[in-house]
Amino acid sequence: MRFKALSLLVTASIVLSVLVLTINATPILAGDIDGDSAVISSDAIYLLRHTLTPEKYPINQSGDINGDGQVNSDDAIYLLRHTLSPDRYPILSSSDEIISSLVKIPAREDFTFRTTLSNQNGGELDPITEDYYISAYKVTNEQYKAFIDETKHKAPSYWKNNTYPQGKADHPVLNISYSDAVAYCDWLSTKYDSWNFRLPTEAEWEN
Repeated sequence: MRFKALSLLVTASIVLSVLVLTINATPILAGDIDGDSAVISSDAIYLLRHTLTPEKYPINQSGDINGDGQVNSDDAIYLLRHTLSPDRYPILSSSDEIISSLVKIPAREDFTFRTTLSNQNGGELDPITEDYYISAYKVTNEQYKAFIDETKHKAPSYWKNNTYPQGKADHPVLNISYSDAVAYCDWLSTKYDSWNFRLPTEAEWEN
């Protein structure tokens, strides 16, 4: 069924998964603030400029390099120290859990749908012409709450006062519709200059 991957998201028991469309894109290197695929002193300078004029010097990842919850000149100083002594001043790639969870899936132009669970090649041809990235994990309640808090979007029905059940922060978010999922992806795309988040096609989901 053509819309199987989308219809999965409107059932009460299914959770939201996000996929990234990456045409001519590469994974973001933690600390590579200026996007030149290297972490050197110029990144610290660029980050400092970003703290002064963020509109003129946009960055492709979180600028909170030292993990204190703020983006300021201290992060630029920490990043410079990292370039000189990376072991002493580490930058954890897990500081951005969304980006670090992405798994690259290669293009597959000969992809065909399976007609049965045991049949690998008997269905309709649906070429996947571009490499893409898909999250290795489901979107959690905590991640989805950031979207709810910022946009005032309607929360899932099992939440109370726009908050997920206690102790369920890392559990997958449930009871969301297709339009909820699209709205979340659109919002998430505004947080990363180099990434465009969307739902997977049926072929990408099954690949």
